[in-house]
Amino acid sequence: MDLAVGDGKIDMKRDWNWPIWVGSIITVGGLFSYEFFAQFPMTRDFPWANLLLFAAGGFFQAAA
Repeated sequence: MDLAVGDGKIDMKRDWNWPIWVGSIITVGGLFSYEFFAQFPMTRDFPWANLLLFAAGGFFQAAA
C-alpha cells in the first residue's frame, strides 16, 4: 500500500459466498416441504424427497 498514491483506503471486493446461502435455503425447503410431498403416495410412505433435499443442502454447505 502506497500512501502517497491514495488516501490509505484498501479496495477489497467482498464475495457473496453463495453456496452457504443456497444450501441453507434448500435445507429449510426440505424441512418444510413434507406437506407438499405427502400428497403423493410414493413420497408419503418414506420421505426420500425430503432426505434428498437435505443431502443437496448439505452438499452445498460443505462445498463452501
